[in-house]
Amino acid sequence: MKRKTEGRTTPMQWAIRILILVIFVAALAIGANRLMEWNRLRQQAEELQQEKESYQNSEGK
Repeated sequence: MKRKTEGRTTPMQWAIRILILVIFVAALAIGANRLMEWNRLRQQAEELQQEKESYQNSEGK
């Protein structure tokens, strides 16, 4: 005897699929945001290092 819902997706299954999709998209957004923040901080560190080197070179002359 076959169940009535066999072969069809129930509303609970749709809700679970949508929840998984939302969690995945949120994880991607958080990861992208952290990557952009890390890149910005790395660039700031490089700029500060170059500024430090230029000060040291100007003092040495």
